[in-house]
Amino acid sequence: MDIHAIADDLDNWVTNHPWAKGGYVDPSSTREERIAYHSNKSSTNPIQQVREEILGLVEVMLGLKKRQKIVEIGFGEIGGTHRLFKQLFDEVHTIEVRNDVVDRHVHEQMEGELGNSHFYIGPSNDPDNYLNVCRAVVQCDALFIDGHHSRNIVESDWRMYHHLVREGGIIIFHDTIVDFEGEREVAGLVEDLSHGNINGRKHEFSHIHKSVDVGISYYIV
Repeated sequence: MDIHAIADDLDNWVTNHPWAKGGYVDPSSTREERIAYHSNKSSTNPIQQVREEILGLVEVMLGLKKRQKIVEIGFGEIGGTHRLFKQLFDEVHTIEVRNDVVDRHVHEQMEGELGNSHFYIGPSNDPDNYLNVCRAVVQCDALFIDGHHSRNIVESDWRMYHHLVREGGIIIFHDTIVDFEGEREVAGLVEDLSHGNINGRKHEFSHIHKSVDVGISYYIV
């Protein structure tokens, strides 16, 4: 599939989701406005992404030399990003702490068939979960970090899983424009990684920032 076919398919799915009617994340909205808006189930975003940002990432992914495996940390409420990655990679390995949201997606959107999806239920820093992912994946072409957004957890996710990404692969962080202390602290980690403050290596990030306070940032390994 090319970017136009993928965009058309995603737009159709987001628009026609059977019960999540929140559409894409509004790029002009603030965190406070989104919290107030998502007061009921029907207002949920089918994909918790800004359209221009996630399609910008798709274009980058389409340019990878290999698209065999991706490790995704965090499934979201509906699993829209997981659904998208299934079209781009041969295997999607997703770590998610909530079994109920995964089961709902598998039954509603996948008719109970996993296909190229692989799920690991539990915290991303759980030793058994980590070992199961490493054994199953061995090496991947992309790592998408979008689980718990506290600094300690997101840094732990990077430290634990970044070694899985092959040379020429991509490591991606979501929600990288601005931090909210104690709740969302991804931007600070990205800045520290870019300055070499974590492991002594300065990682050269590219940013897909098309919104007030969401954003995607990535670097090529």
